[in-house]
Amino acid sequence: MEWNEETTKHFEEHIKPMLPATGEEILAACENMSDVPDEDSEVVKSRLIPSKMYESMDEIMVDLNMEPEEEEEE
Repeated sequence: MEWNEETTKHFEEHIKPMLPATGEEILAACENMSDVPDEDSEVVKSRLIPSKMYESMDEIMVDLNMEPEEEEEE
């Protein structure tokens, strides 16, 4: 899935710093993704597992069917 730029920014600025967290905690802290486009919000709400403890963005991306983030090489 290709994510909106606003959604990607939300992942980096709001979700990544709060990890580890459960899917339920992520959605609650992000007000059910209310500040991202509706299409992206619906995908996240339907694919995050509320009881799962997410330790990294890579784990979240797997459940959202995204490729894991790759480290940037200098």
